[in-house]
Amino acid sequence: MPSKWLSPERAVVKINFDATFKQNLHQSCSSFVIRNDLGLVMGSGSILNSNVVDAFLSEALACLQALTFAKEMGFS
Repeated sequence: MPSKWLSPERAVVKINFDATFKQNLHQSCSSFVIRNDLGLVMGSGSILNSNVVDAFLSEALACLQALTFAKEMGFS
């Protein structure tokens, strides 16, 4: 079943994030995008992480980094 992006409520932003994990290198890459209710990109980023032990941690890091970025951008 294909997924479709759903917009947030008016005057609210939505953060989507994901991560990739390379077990043999103990590395992950976090990516995230912040969109408003019109679907316009308000900010985005990617971060390479070292010393990552598993895929669960890589997803948790992506979530934390996305929320930290949103806070630094002034979103609450």
